[in-house]
Amino acid sequence: LALPMYLSGEIVGCFNRDNRAEGREDENLAAHHLLENLCAKASGALAIKWLLCREGIGPEKIDFIITCGEEACGDRYQRGGGGMAKAIGEMAGCFNASGFDLKNFCAAPASAVITAASLVASGIYENVVVVGGGSLSKLGMKFEGFLKDNTPILDDCLASMAFLISRNDYVSPVIRLDAIGKMPISAGTSDEKVYQHILIEPLEKIGLKITDIDKFAPELQNPEIMIHAGAGDVAQKNYLKIAGMAAQSGAIERKPEVAKAFMEKVGMPGFAPTQGHIPSAVPYLGHAIEAMKRGEIKRAMFLAKASLFLSRCTTLYDGVSFILERNPKAGKKTVNVGP
Repeated sequence: LALPMYLSGEIVGCFNRDNRAEGREDENLAAHHLLENLCAKASGALAIKWLLCREGIGPEKIDFIITCGEEACGDRYQRGGGGMAKAIGEMAGCFNASGFDLKNFCAAPASAVITAASLVASGIYENVVVVGGGSLSKLGMKFEGFLKDNTPILDDCLASMAFLISRNDYVSPVIRLDAIGKMPISAGTSDEKVYQHILIEPLEKIGLKITDIDKFAPELQNPEIMIHAGAGDVAQKNYLKIAGMAAQSGAIERKPEVAKAFMEKVGMPGFAPTQGHIPSAVPYLGHAIEAMKRGEIKRAMFLAKASLFLSRCTTLYDGVSFILERNPKAGKKTVNVGP
């Protein structure tokens, strides 16, 4: 019933299931489920503590926490019911905060950032943290290709992340809440339709073209892992689609050399571990903030997609996007974001 825990081949402990009377027969409270939840909680709390330490903010200043991880806490009567946000906040010492869990598969981090920005811009909260704990179930997810070649398994880290969304100080970069991209139910599943809704339409809404964006951040999985596992370079595939939409919209010429130069200018190599929500667009958020503060770029666009069909409840998938912009020092309805 207990999971053995090894260190260098030696058993150093074990992890038990819920052995209370009400949990003894509940598969959702088995040791492997509880260990997944604990790993998400502990890694998420570590991310928040590091964020607050680096930004010099006391945990008591945080008003609200939104988690965007892929765990599903709860017993057999309410599997996936939530509670991770407040559990992480408690562990990180954010005792004045409330919170909730936001679920949208790989697009949850971008969706959570948009939700947090909206809560701050509306005046409901002043400081909102978006946090995603690591996914134990996806640790070493692409291991088979590495074992076949007798090479070390590269996706061997439990990643987590946290972002602080706060009121506009007219210095920090801002989120354009007037240019949020969404993929409606009617959109279908073709790549062209997806990018029309989450790439073209948000830009048109504020009078911009694709070439007005300095950097695009789609799914940013590490290609050294994905290519070896047979899935190809995921980030590069996304940039090919963005370049295709740029050519189709007339923003760039329909020439291979022009598309290649465009991709090199607006793209980047994937660098995040393959933990579902972790590599989905937002890993570039901190880098974008620093680049804007240095005056190197003006705008970055974050595009995330979600495989909703994995729930077996629909054949659809989802897509969301938002634009981060260098602070114009104007009174627009914007909010700050910090890594």
